[in-house]
Amino acid sequence: MAFDRVDDETEDFVIPGARMVHVITVVTEANIDRAVDILRAVQTVGADLEGLSSSRYGEWIDHRLRVSGIGTSQARAVSHTIAGLAGIRTASVDHHLIARPPE
Repeated sequence: MAFDRVDDETEDFVIPGARMVHVITVVTEANIDRAVDILRAVQTVGADLEGLSSSRYGEWIDHRLRVSGIGTSQARAVSHTIAGLAGIRTASVDHHLIARPPE
């Protein structure tokens, strides 16, 4: 399988039949305002929110956001931005190549 670098800035690659999604995992204090702050940060970079799940563990909430429409560099940058927000314990991002649905 061949892939070509598309953009040195975003480090995106083109792989036939695949697309890139990013899973941003954020642990916050149990406060709904933190979830709103996270969503605003994702919206600011122009990412498409494909999914969101949240699980509460005592005084913390684990949020997992599945986003697309941005490159790997932008995904890392938004994770860094989120990590610096008030009430955030940790933030990280994983990049996934997934198969495109058949047309």
